[in-house]
Parts: sequence; structure tokens; C-alpha cells
Amino acid sequence: MTVVEKIQAELKVFEEKKKALVEELRKEFPTMFNELFEQSARIDSFTWRQYTPYFNDGDTCEFGVYADDPIINDEDIYDIEWYDWKYKYHLRGDKEYANLLTENPNIDLVECQLVDDFTKVIDGIPVDFLKDLFGDHCQVTIHRDGSIDVTEYEHD
Repeated sequence: MTVVEKIQAELKVFEEKKKALVEELRKEFPTMFNELFEQSARIDSFTWRQYTPYFNDGDTCEFGVYADDPIINDEDIYDIEWYDWKYKYHLRGDKEYANLLTENPNIDLVECQLVDDFTKVIDGIPVDFLKDLFGDHCQVTIHRDGSIDVTEYEHD
């Protein structure tokens, strides 16, 4: 066996081990969210998108994970009555934000914080790991019951 053949054989073994590990981690992945789901009275599913853009104004197109604009319970985050996208101002301690809360009494600050916590968990995971786990050009949904749906996502 030549050196090249040995290296190729080792790489094949490595890829098989990696594939098995990724499959095992995919099964364990939803448990990371159990505590957040248990704290929430409203969130039954959390969805994000991950993909490599097809065009980036001449710059290199790099894979990214986009959890900042999630879909909660199959509803776009900006359409949810109890969520407020200005919530980040509340976190900053912005005094003007307190006035906005009186304008929309449906805002649920506890649930807004949980959405933020879900996003932080996803953002804290290396993007290459999420790509290996779920793929490229996809939408990933984690459900309260621990199931995961991965569907193709068309973008750009």
C-alpha cells in the first residue's frame, strides 16, 4: 500500500467516525433546549435558517447560521403579538423602552428573554458544527417534544 493509499484509507475511517459521531450528536442536540422549553409557557418550537449565500457582492460566500430572526411556533418572530423586537433596548436599560411597554400590554418580557436565550444557545455553537449536524441551505426546527425537523430552505 502506497503512502497516498494509506492516507486515503485513514481519511475514509475518519469520515466514517465523524459521520457516526454527528448522527449521535444530532439525537442528543434537542436536550440542550429542554430547560428553555420547560421555562416557557408559549414556545413550542424554535426555528432558524442556515445557508451559504449564493452571492455576496463579489466577496467570498461563507456559510452562516441565522438565528437572530427565528420562527417561533411556525410564526415569524416579527408577527408574534407577545414579542417585541425592541426588547434589546429593555436589556440595555433604555428608559424610553418602559414607555413602549405601556403601548403594548401584550409584550411578555419573560418569553422575550427566552427567545433571546434560544438564540444565544444557537449563536454559541460553531457554525461548522451546525453545518455538519444539519446541512447547508436548510431550515432547522427544534420542538418541545425533542424532535427536530430539517427542511430545505431557498434563499437569496
